[in-house]
Amino acid sequence: MNKVINSLSIGVLVSILCTGCSPQPAQNTKSEGVPFIMHCTEHLPEFSLGVNSHPSIEQQSALCSCIYNGLSEWTREVAEKLHQKKDAELTYFEQRAFPSGFGEAYQKCGGMNL
Repeated sequence: MNKVINSLSIGVLVSILCTGCSPQPAQNTKSEGVPFIMHCTEHLPEFSLGVNSHPSIEQQSALCSCIYNGLSEWTREVAEKLHQKKDAELTYFEQRAFPSGFGEAYQKCGGMNL
């Protein structure tokens, strides 16, 4: 039960921070009140941008690449597991620490400005 709650917590925290990242053309472009969902070719979990975000494919690619390159080695390993839906394999520490490292890279890469 605790693992399920921890797994859900990671998903919610990542969603709240940013909310994945291969550029997929505008599945929800210009939809009012709907966050823009990122799907990266890099092995990052899905994440969202703000409700008024409408990045170009080039901006999406640049953001995904920047975030991935900005992650520490262990944070990349956690991102890989989340991308593969293997969050049950994560330790409690990894689950709690990942959103902070991911969020820091997201902010440094300009994710808040798209």
